[in-house]
Amino acid sequence: MKFLLLPTPFLRRATALAVCFTLAPFLTAGLFTHADLLPSFGDGSLTNAGYSFQDRQPLASFADETGTLWQVVGYISLNRLPVIQWRKRQAEAPEWSLWARLGPDAAILPAPGSNWHGYMSVAIDTAGYAHFICDGRGGSEGFRYHRSDLPVQAGWTGGLINRSANGLPGWSSQTNSTYWRFSKHPQTGRLTLALRRSGGGHSIFVLNADSQTWSAFPGTRNSDGRLFHDSGIFAQYVAQDVVFRGDDLYVGYVHRITGTATTNEDLSVIKFDGTANRWQRLDGTPLSTPVTPFSGTVVDPSKTGSMLDHRWDMMADGAGHIHGFYRRLDESGFLQIHHFWIDENDTVHGPAPITDTRYTQFWQDAATSRANLSQARSFYIADRVYVAWQEQAFGNRTVAAAARYPFTEWTAPVVIDETDLLASDPEFERGAWDTRNEIWLAAMPFRQNTPAGRPVSVSHIRFNTLPVPADAPTTYTTWILGFEGLHAPARAPSANPSRDGLPNLLKYALGIDPREPAPPSGKLPFVTSHNGSPVFHYFHDTRLPDIAYHVEWSADLATWQRDGLTVTILEPHDGREHRQVRPIIPAHPLFFRLSVEPRPPQTDPAPLTINVSPETFTPTPPRA
Repeated sequence: MKFLLLPTPFLRRATALAVCFTLAPFLTAGLFTHADLLPSFGDGSLTNAGYSFQDRQPLASFADETGTLWQVVGYISLNRLPVIQWRKRQAEAPEWSLWARLGPDAAILPAPGSNWHGYMSVAIDTAGYAHFICDGRGGSEGFRYHRSDLPVQAGWTGGLINRSANGLPGWSSQTNSTYWRFSKHPQTGRLTLALRRSGGGHSIFVLNADSQTWSAFPGTRNSDGRLFHDSGIFAQYVAQDVVFRGDDLYVGYVHRITGTATTNEDLSVIKFDGTANRWQRLDGTPLSTPVTPFSGTVVDPSKTGSMLDHRWDMMADGAGHIHGFYRRLDESGFLQIHHFWIDENDTVHGPAPITDTRYTQFWQDAATSRANLSQARSFYIADRVYVAWQEQAFGNRTVAAAARYPFTEWTAPVVIDETDLLASDPEFERGAWDTRNEIWLAAMPFRQNTPAGRPVSVSHIRFNTLPVPADAPTTYTTWILGFEGLHAPARAPSANPSRDGLPNLLKYALGIDPREPAPPSGKLPFVTSHNGSPVFHYFHDTRLPDIAYHVEWSADLATWQRDGLTVTILEPHDGREHRQVRPIIPAHPLFFRLSVEPRPPQTDPAPLTINVSPETFTPTPPRA
């Protein structure tokens, strides 16, 4: 990928470009409030209590071919009835549509019964179909899985198809299940579903979006996708999280060694090697499925976790490092968020605490107390890894810490959202930051005693609120995310939201606001004359690690060269080096251009051209 800039007194500049990022706008959504909303951790009574939507991906989004962005959220009301809401934002439109709502209505979605697992997981596949799973334990059914009757982009109005009886191999509406989590492959968008058969281990499935059929994940039993051994003990494997790295899949899980709910748990990881087409330990030892107890690679053998932390968090950053975050007691008995990471050789680093609290209580009860320290949720942008949680010391607001490779120094936590969550875990939609670098937070603010009832919050976290690791360089991604008001695909390097003929990547190199329609002449390259020979001037920012500047010359606008030039570095200008470029052997005519390339270079499409002279600046449209 290349941007070319050719200023002379008489001739044109050329730019050639290609997209390397797709980024999306910053917009904030408000609250939608229902008087019957279930508090996230319950009130101590199983009759009207339970987890409303913590831990299970309650929010999903989908960008269609026109650039319209859809969002769907699912949760459980106080009377145990599922609620689904959705909205959309047209491409280039500043506003969202109003939230449409389905439920709570037992005729549409039956009540999930009275149990601790009343939450919903939501996903949208690559074809645009929305998928919803909620718990049925305690009711007439044990497993409830519905899918939209149309893709969201095809005019979906809330129609659902009940797939509980035969949607998954080996599962039916009578299968008691918990701990569901949809996951998307960050590159292909392929949808997977991991879930527990109560008292009988875990299964994992993969969706064919074209045929809308689920099948057992490769290497698991075709009959039921069983990944872990059927122990017959309640919550032997209490949960898992899955994360893709290329063709490989990593599964983190908690193995309960005894029947207690709060101690004696090992945190372990196994891997599906997509090249060898097999499950294995991180050291490469093959594993047969269902995986039996004590078979995986133990990441944390401390056995000081809580059953609540079977919902620990895993993700892969942009460099392919696998990260895990979870709570456990430290050596002094205080509750901390711990972190480990797995490198490209499958070596585990850590775990190590990244907080320093004096909390001792795992359990949270919305009716009697506030959460001390919620479970952690992670995401990444460029080379920065973030982990977020809500904490009592910060007024139960969502805070985040950040680090860069090798992830040994974490920033102090900073508040990234002002909403008081009381005891609700903050949930971030994975697909949004995987594909569009958007950070969407879904949570349940504490409004328990207000006449309006308890709200659900879906809000966009602005990049400028996130902590910055020490010595973090500016990159194109972090630079473009700092400008509000841009819509996807207006954040792409090739985009020109100001319509002035200068693409975003070129403005990044030159230090120009991408929204600015008339760039200041003091930042643009220009040409002067010295003893009858042209001198090319531009401003080079040596602080930008992800691009390369090259000055090229030509005598015929057909053949371009980078040698045969001398460069003089003058005084800095606005933090950038002022560079003068002269030909060693003058030629007539002589043309210059500035090439700005991402590192590593990518394939170039057809160039853009821009007319310029020292006195005038007249953009021209792209050349075919």
